[in-house]
Amino acid sequence: MRPASTVVLARARTNGDPELLFVRRPEAMRFLGGFHAFPGGALDPGDVAPEAFAASALTPGEAESIMGAAAGDQPALGFFICALRELFEEVGILLVSGDIGASRSSIASARRDLLEDRATIGEVAKALDVTLATDSLRFLARWIAPEVLPIRFDVRVFVAAAVGEPDPDPGEVDRIDWLSASEALALTEAGGMMMAPPTVSTVYSLTGFGSVEEMVEGTRPEHFPTVERHSPLVRRIVAPNPSIMTGPGTNTWIVGDGEVIVIDPGSMEPEHLDAIASCGKVTMVVITHHHVDHVSGVLELAQMTRVPIAASPSFFQRTGMEGKSLVEGDVIGVPAAQVRVLETPGHASGHLSFWLESERALFSGDLVLGEGTTVISPPDGDLVQYMKSLEKVLALNPSKIYPGHFGPRDDAVEWITFYRDHRLQREAQILASLGESELSVAGIVERVYSGYPTELHPIAERTVLAHLAKLAGEGRVIESGGIYRIPHE
Repeated sequence: MRPASTVVLARARTNGDPELLFVRRPEAMRFLGGFHAFPGGALDPGDVAPEAFAASALTPGEAESIMGAAAGDQPALGFFICALRELFEEVGILLVSGDIGASRSSIASARRDLLEDRATIGEVAKALDVTLATDSLRFLARWIAPEVLPIRFDVRVFVAAAVGEPDPDPGEVDRIDWLSASEALALTEAGGMMMAPPTVSTVYSLTGFGSVEEMVEGTRPEHFPTVERHSPLVRRIVAPNPSIMTGPGTNTWIVGDGEVIVIDPGSMEPEHLDAIASCGKVTMVVITHHHVDHVSGVLELAQMTRVPIAASPSFFQRTGMEGKSLVEGDVIGVPAAQVRVLETPGHASGHLSFWLESERALFSGDLVLGEGTTVISPPDGDLVQYMKSLEKVLALNPSKIYPGHFGPRDDAVEWITFYRDHRLQREAQILASLGESELSVAGIVERVYSGYPTELHPIAERTVLAHLAKLAGEGRVIESGGIYRIPHE
């Protein structure tokens, strides 16, 4: 794969709305000829040369801190410089700090030297006496081309505010178009323009911004939820339903590229549903389980997108909704991503998880959360089933967890193991709290959860009940009139 950069230029229309600069590749090009894209290309040795770094507004360390692991095995600053060089070469826009003192003819001559490989970007910056405005670029995403493509790029995507008028290089661009994100998507959907899937996804991620400033800074109006990218195939939108039970909110997962499936809409707020719809062509709305914080908005989203709801058979029996019943081993998805259905009851009857084999990633719903532990609330919650479900997903040896609440986990095996061990430890604590005593559920909670805030005790009682039901089924605890004790011979 060839490391590369691309940059989305944005400018304001008269009403303040942002529009994006699209370039169309000449039809004669061997790779994606006739497609609309953003200016960009492969990393050049000159982009990582000392003279280029010396001409950068950002330091290598600052670039590394911005890009993090997305830099891969290349110096992060090189991708920033590559983006500025490609922008200058393809459309004649040179982003620098302050004004350019050089004449137009000198700038044009420098551009020709770059295009004809007579100078590097660092040498051009020195000749023009400018500082490359790497600090004007916002890093947006990393895209890795799928293996099926004949030419593969590992692309870093940037966003910047446009300065000046573009002057496209006819060797690389046969036309330019300024379009809003929604206009570009509508044209592509109608067949009026062609965009490769990474370009489409980039455009989707840039919908909903009210101004160029918001787009470049990465901030949206407060009412518009943030779409977070966690891998080339996975995005997250946190539903606006924070609470003591949901943490910051329920995670809505968007899986795929271009065509997508949606896991757990989580909210019927119009802004949340609009954000989901902005992520691609929804082909199916999938539900992990019937709890309201996961299914609010499911009917509204299904109606909006005119796609089926998919869930466990018990979900449809419980809710009266209609849709596609999912059982163990079913495979659902879109061309870019296929997920396998796992039956993982315990937190709730009919709970499903989903396995994305290509990433060795588990969409765990509320089986496993990103922080803390999940609640098992009888009679619908069943700890015996829950422990079996943990063992099932642990056997998959996953690399990543995309949970129903809180952020993803990269320590999947260790985290699931903690969940299992935590339940066994809690079971031991409950047995120890009983000892020779006879206690109610509230009495057990007071002993086992003594260090927890009292407002959490009602929730803890549900989990203790689940443990007691398991222990009673195993004959290790006896209950009479709401009082529990350990049987003694």
